[in-house]
Amino acid sequence: MYKLIQNGQLIKDYYTRTEADYYKKQYPHSKVLTDYKIFDMNKGLMADDTIITASSPSEAIKKYIKENNLNIEVEVDYSNTGRFVVTGNRTSKLYKEV
Repeated sequence: MYKLIQNGQLIKDYYTRTEADYYKKQYPHSKVLTDYKIFDMNKGLMADDTIITASSPSEAIKKYIKENNLNIEVEVDYSNTGRFVVTGNRTSKLYKEV
């Protein structure tokens, strides 16, 4: 689900990104956000996931690090051995600690 937000207020939910981007043109100063699930592999496989609303996976992981007061930097991991898994609408990214 993609959310069209203007001034912190939800305008409408959309199923596709293209539909949300189309209606975004009608509302100046609005942004399209989606919910991302973040799995921390250091907590274990059975730990709860965290849901964060953001505009991109990189923004979601930055918000997660800030909320949990972690003093680390992350980057995208292409070798599939990272610590954080960020999943969204048909996307997933893996981030490793630097």
